[in-house]
This record gives sequence, C-alpha cells and structure tokens, in this order.
Amino acid sequence: MANRASAVEPPSPVSPAQPAGRGAVVQSASDRSLDQWRGLALLLVLISHGFFVTGRVPGIGRAGVNLFFFVSGILVFRSLSRGPQGKWQRACDFWYRRTKRLVPAKYFYLLCMTGLVLIAGPPLVDRGFKGCFFQGLPSAFLYYRNYYMPVHEGIPENLSGHLWSLACEMQFYLLAPLIFYAGGASAKRRLAVYGGLLALFMGGGVTGVVWKLENPYTFQVAAWPMMAGFFCEFLRATYPVHCGKFGKPLAGIGALSLIALVPTVLAVRKNAVVLAGTLLVAGCLGCYLQGIAPKGWLGNAFHFLGNRTYSMYLWQQPLTIGGLMPAAWHPLGALLAIPLGALSFKYLERPFMSKYKRAVPAKNAG
Repeated sequence: MANRASAVEPPSPVSPAQPAGRGAVVQSASDRSLDQWRGLALLLVLISHGFFVTGRVPGIGRAGVNLFFFVSGILVFRSLSRGPQGKWQRACDFWYRRTKRLVPAKYFYLLCMTGLVLIAGPPLVDRGFKGCFFQGLPSAFLYYRNYYMPVHEGIPENLSGHLWSLACEMQFYLLAPLIFYAGGASAKRRLAVYGGLLALFMGGGVTGVVWKLENPYTFQVAAWPMMAGFFCEFLRATYPVHCGKFGKPLAGIGALSLIALVPTVLAVRKNAVVLAGTLLVAGCLGCYLQGIAPKGWLGNAFHFLGNRTYSMYLWQQPLTIGGLMPAAWHPLGALLAIPLGALSFKYLERPFMSKYKRAVPAKNAG
C-alpha cells in the first residue's frame, strides 16, 4: 500500500492525482498502475493462503509480498521527496503520516483477535493456542513480529503471524528518512549511497535463499524489494529520459514472468515460482514507467483491490491459515476478506488519510 537529484526538486513526470468533480480524483496512469500491481500482489497472497493446505501454491504468497514491498519502496521515496522543507520536519511529517494511516486499522484488528481468543473455547481455541497467541502479541503490537515467531505443537501462531510483513514495512519507514538524507543533494552521491545500500539489502535476500534460514522473515533478509523500489524511484526521478527507454522491455519481462508463473505453480516448483514472482517486480516497474494501466472492469477490479490492500491483507489471515476456520473453507475465507477489508478501509484507514487521498479515484482514469 519523487525525487531530488540536487538541492532543488526537478519536475516529476508522474503527475499527482487531480480533483475531478465532487468526491473524485483523476489519477495519472502511472499512479493507477501502481495501485493495480498492489491489487495483483494481494491476489497472490489470497491464492496462497486460500489454498495453502493443498501444498500446491508454494512461494506465491511471498512473491505477492515482495511485489507489495517494491511498490512501497517507490512510494516512500516519492513521499520523502515531496515532504516539507527541513530534514527534521520532513522526517517527522513522514513518520506521522505513516503511523496515522497504518496503526489504527492494525491495532483494531489485534484487539478484535484478542477478544476472540479470550472468549472462544475448544475446539476453536484451546489453552495452548491462547498461550501462543498472547506470547506473540507484544511483538505484533510493537512491530518486531518478524523476529519473534511463537510456535504451538510445531505450528507457528498465525493469527498475528502475517504481521511480520508489516513489521518489516515499519522498520523500513523508520530508516527511510535517514537513508534519504544520507544520499545528500547530488545525483552522484545518491547513486553511490542508494546503490550501495541496495546491493547490501539484496545480499541479505540472497542469503535467505541460499542458506535456507529458519526465519526468512527478518528485516535484513526480506526488505530488499523496498530498497529496490526506493532506488528505482530515485533513478526515475533523476534520469527520467533514460529510465523511460527501459519501460517497454521491463513491462515485457513482467508479462512473460506472469505467464510463466502459472505452469510453475501447477508444477509445484517453489524456486521457479519465487523466481517468476520476483521478475514481476520488473513488470511493475515497466508499467509504472510507461503508464500502462488497463481500463475496463478488470483494471477497475485490480485498482479497487490495490487501494484496499492493507486492510484486506490484515483480515484475510483469520479467515484462512489463522486456524479459526476449517481448511476446506479457506478459499471462501480468502474471498470474504475482500468485503471485510473494504469495510476496514472505509472506517479505519480512509478517515486517517490526507484530504486528497480520501477522495475516491475516478474510474477509467489515465
């Protein structure tokens, strides 16, 4: 869920959404494209968790999370570039806006799950399950769930287990202003600093694959797509003409990887799924650079999901692999997460957004 190569910000080729009548905005095609790719990321997670017990969809959920992380990295750089002047003011404004939007929906979810676990009894929730849930609760509230994975009878606690990704997000948000200012004001220094950090982050991601770590959800292993998005947005904002030349080839790679994802999933080849899923990041970047955003009902559907990804991701877990529903119901639970997440977005996210972001994007914009 732009850019300074010098002390003065250059114009951004991605135009912000503009008002289009009462209660609506018109997005640029590039912004709409990012929303649609976030919608695809959510869909991959819903498929993964809805059919997880079949053992037929290994790796596809992580591909979805990586894709969402990449889009987040793009938006983080843009947000920091457009913030108020003054390092401390800009950083505080960034942290305040992120916290205001993300924390209420997550804390409401955790409070609901806490109440459910307290009230429910066997066979839905047994004593061991309760103990495991409450062991993990502090890490869920305080955003270090990616480093603490309580286990009950060999099974990870999953009502808050998916919050590992939100912990990674928040940890990156805390570091992002520091990374942004470490790049200084010159394009050369930023290229060196951001490029060096990306290499470091990607090295951490490679270790998670090569060494098959017991916990592949830690920040140093999982956060590389966010730094990749951050770096790519810096390049797009600083060298728009040069980056524009790569838009179509990258979009083509993304299309091929999306096609390749289907047979690799059907063949249950986890490593191939992860590779094809990782290449979706290239497609996301290419469509963003080219402003490729499908219209019509399909484009609108992915746009709808993308705008509400955060809340839907929160609520899909208890309805799928969280342990509260029979395995046969998990696909239905994944579908039910869509309207439930839409309600959470309406009442627990949108009221905390900026006035412009609360407006409803006009359909078929771009």
